[in-house]
Amino acid sequence: MIPAPQRLYHPSGADRTAMISVEASSSGGYLLRYAYGKWPLLKKGSVFGPYAEAEVEAKFAELLTNVRAQGFVPAGLGELLERLQSPDEGKRARAALTLGLRKAKDGVEPILAAIANGGGESCSYLDALGDIGDPRAIPVCREQAARKLLSRRRSAVEALRKLNDAEGMAVVRQATLERLPESLRNFAVSNNIDLVADSLGEEFETLSNIKLEQRGLVLDSLYELDSPSANALVWRALREWPIHRPHLWRYAKSIGKRAMLRRDFHTLGILTHRIEELSRESHGSQESVKSGLDGQQRLTMIFSRRTQKFMKRLSWRYLRQLAKYEPEKYAAAAAESLVLYTPEDASVPEGMYGQFANCYLLHRVL
Repeated sequence: MIPAPQRLYHPSGADRTAMISVEASSSGGYLLRYAYGKWPLLKKGSVFGPYAEAEVEAKFAELLTNVRAQGFVPAGLGELLERLQSPDEGKRARAALTLGLRKAKDGVEPILAAIANGGGESCSYLDALGDIGDPRAIPVCREQAARKLLSRRRSAVEALRKLNDAEGMAVVRQATLERLPESLRNFAVSNNIDLVADSLGEEFETLSNIKLEQRGLVLDSLYELDSPSANALVWRALREWPIHRPHLWRYAKSIGKRAMLRRDFHTLGILTHRIEELSRESHGSQESVKSGLDGQQRLTMIFSRRTQKFMKRLSWRYLRQLAKYEPEKYAAAAAESLVLYTPEDASVPEGMYGQFANCYLLHRVL
């Protein structure tokens, strides 16, 4: 794979900006171009190569390491690291997530230090550590994966998955299986069959007969296992259950967050389309539910208009981030969203608004 151009910044000295890029050579192969100076006129530099396509990535990484040794850092990195010290919780969380999307290993130690200080943005820190993929994060992710708080456990488990921590995931898997009804455990870990969600009659009936208060947790636990059979059950439930109702909506959102972290575009597409579908018939309801933070029962608005709009915008923001940071994955993600729209999504046109005016993600992608 041909690396994208890398822009770097030096915090002091006469030459503040450097750029490393790859370009095709007229004689065949690829050249590495290293330019530096004052932005935007980078008048100094060197050209290396030509190299065969198979060599380019390694040579690019070697050159980048040498340039970093001169004191250059990726552009914007210093500002992001500074924001991790901000008194604003939101700024700290967004800075960590951006460091994760950029896979900036310079952010690992500051993020680990921030997690030790606690705070409501810890999930963002764990998500970032998973995206960066540095094994230094494994101990803290294992610790957080043992937490009872759903959001913290979810982020830690998905980070361990990205970190390829087989030992940590074995412990997670055992704990997940213990949360499942015994009647579903053997089926949920099956990996050797090609299952279609619509053919899961007996298992889906067993899942649907679980007590409503426990059904959402079981569904999220099935998705945590990430086996073909468990995922097939999850897909059917997302399509058929009223996931916008109490005891289900919280866990449906959790599955959506996991799907984003895993780059599981099929599951995310199903959930996003289902949310749009349900938002056309429901404005939400106020219900007495238990808080995940303190365990207290309180009246809470479930699937409100505000939440519906947030989830729709979130799906499009996620696709935009993919297009920026992982452009090779955008087309597949967008296609998984588009393919679910059918004539059944049409509504009665009003004025200048067409019959698909309520299909938010459809219009954004197109």
